Amino acid sequence: MRTKGASTKKECWSVKITQGDIVLCDNTYTTLRKAGEDLGLSYSQICELGPNGRNKKKSIRFKFMPTIVIEKIGPIKLDKEYVDYQEKKEDPDYTTDDN
Repeated sequence: MRTKGASTKKECWSVKITQGDIVLCDNTYTTLRKAGEDLGLSYSQICELGPNGRNKKKSIRFKFMPTIVIEKIGPIKLDKEYVDYQEKKEDPDYTTDDN
């Protein structure tokens, strides 16, 4: 968990709210606190809706309830060729064929 007032710009949380086929919200946020502010929820409410929320299993289900999916965005998986190229570029003995 970040310290209060941390100024990160990395998108860490994906929030998607759907009602049937209609997408009501599909945004990414840097913190859960900012997601809660945007949706009009308190921090504790947004945490309970999150992936490890304590009310996930016993929440009320009814016909018109929206589907709320909050996921933590993991590190981007880079393909092996790109990683190998970056490692070669950082090698001081590496020269390109363009020169």
